[in-house]
Amino acid sequence: MSHSITWIDWFLSQPYGQIFCRIDQEFLKSHLNDGDIISQFTNYKQAFDIVLSRSFRPKDNPRIENDAVNIYGLLHAKFLETEPGLRSILKKREETVFMKCPRYLCYKCTCIPIGIPSKFGKTGLFMYCPNCGDVYAPNDPVTRKIDGGYFGSRYVKKMLKSHPEITPNHEPEVHIPKIFGFDLAKAKK
Repeated sequence: MSHSITWIDWFLSQPYGQIFCRIDQEFLKSHLNDGDIISQFTNYKQAFDIVLSRSFRPKDNPRIENDAVNIYGLLHAKFLETEPGLRSILKKREETVFMKCPRYLCYKCTCIPIGIPSKFGKTGLFMYCPNCGDVYAPNDPVTRKIDGGYFGSRYVKKMLKSHPEITPNHEPEVHIPKIFGFDLAKAKK
C-alpha cells in the first residue's frame, strides 16, 4: 500500500514550509488564471496542477516542482492580504513560529515575516518587529533562504491597521549608553 500526501501537505512539512500559511483551495482555484504569476513561468499549468494535486511523490520533475514552490509562494503573498490570510499569519505569530525581536528593550516581541522589496527573486525574507518598527535578518539559516516575494510587505500595513493588538500599547524604550553612570549621548525623542 502506497502512502501519498497532497503537495501542499508535503510542502508545509518541509523545514522551510513551516513558516508559510496553508492557502485554502478556494483561494488557489480562484487564482488559477492569475496573469501576473502565469507570465513568470513557462510550465505554469503543470506546476499549478502539482500544487493542487491530491497525490504527490517528490522528485517526479525537479524543475516543475521548483516552479510549484515559487507559484505557491507568490500566491501566498496575495493570500496574506486577505482576512483569512491575516488570521493565519497571526495564529503562526501567536504560536511563536517566527523569531523574537533581538532588541533587548522589545522584551521578546514576536516578529512577523516581511519581504523588502516585495518583488519575487530580489532578496530574502526579513522579520519586522511591530514594537520597535525595525527590520531584522532572520537568525534561522533555513528562513534566510526563503524569497521575500513569498510574503511581500503590503499585508504588514494592513495587519497593523486591522489588528492593532499586535503592537504594544507603550512606546519602545530607548537605550542610552552610559559609562560609570554618565550618559554618552542624549536620547532622540
